[in-house]
Amino acid sequence: MLESPKRSGAHRLSHGAQAHARPLARAPPRAGCPAVAHAQGCGVRVLEHRDAPGDITHLHHHPAFVLYALAPFKRKITLSDGTMIVRTFKAGDVLYSPAQTHIGKNIGTTPPPVIVVEMKAGPAP
Repeated sequence: MLESPKRSGAHRLSHGAQAHARPLARAPPRAGCPAVAHAQGCGVRVLEHRDAPGDITHLHHHPAFVLYALAPFKRKITLSDGTMIVRTFKAGDVLYSPAQTHIGKNIGTTPPPVIVVEMKAGPAP
């Protein structure tokens, strides 16, 4: 679903296309998002993710994260232990997730524009 820390902004999909999750800190500035674009140095990494209906990502890992849905979408997540979760989002929905390794599939009819804020480990207090 989202960018792996060791890869650039693309994920290989099962049919050879690529889904894109790009750090907004390197993205061109957008109206309405000036604070988001500068969050990378603050203990978080902010990503925008979009893929097409039917797209499937490779197995990848996320640290704990918060997802904010910009539009409605439906996704099937297969966790590394084989557990499957179907999630349906409306615009404005927010989800917190602990760290996880998963494969994501867009099972809806729309591309999901979402903002993901990954929590980075900070220095010990």
